[in-house]
Amino acid sequence: GEIFRFSSTERSGLYIDTGAADNLSGDRALLAHEDRVLKPLGDENLLIKKRDSKAVFSGITGSPLNLKERWSVPGFLGAGTGLSKYDAAVEADSDLVSLLCLKSIKQGPGVIHTGHDALYLPEQTGGDIYKRFPLDFDGTHYLLPFDVLSDEPGERFECRTKVLEQYPSGAA
Repeated sequence: GEIFRFSSTERSGLYIDTGAADNLSGDRALLAHEDRVLKPLGDENLLIKKRDSKAVFSGITGSPLNLKERWSVPGFLGAGTGLSKYDAAVEADSDLVSLLCLKSIKQGPGVIHTGHDALYLPEQTGGDIYKRFPLDFDGTHYLLPFDVLSDEPGERFECRTKVLEQYPSGAA
C-alpha cells in the first residue's frame, strides 16, 4: 500500500520531505529517471545500482511498508556541479515519488530559502560563495530537480554576516 499520493511530474526530482525518516522512493519514478536521463548518456557506470537492504516504514495512515532493496541513483543538479547520487529504500511496483529526507539534507552545508524557493549550496566547503538551485513548490513539498544536465554555472551569491550587536567578552 502507498502512504503518500503526489501529482505526477515530467521532471526527475527529489521531493524534500522533512518528516521522512529516510530517503524513500517507488521503483517506477527511479526507473523512469534512468530511462529518460541516464540511459541516453550511454555510460553503464551511470545506471542504477541495487543492493539488498531490509527496511520498514510506517506513515500517517496505512499498513507498514516492508522493503527489501536500496538503490543508488545518479542524477544531476546542474549549475556545473556534475554528478550527484540519491540513495534510497525502494518500494517495488510503486508510483511513490522520490522523497529526500531531512537527514540527507542536513549532511551538507546547504540552505533552503523558502522566500526564494531555492536551495543554496556553497561552491566550496566552508566558502562564502553559494550557488542557487531553484526548487519547484507544489503547495506541500519542494521538488529539487535531479535531471539538469546543463553545465551553465548558475547564479552565485555571497554569504555575508551582519553583526547587529556585540557583547564584551565574558558578558552574559
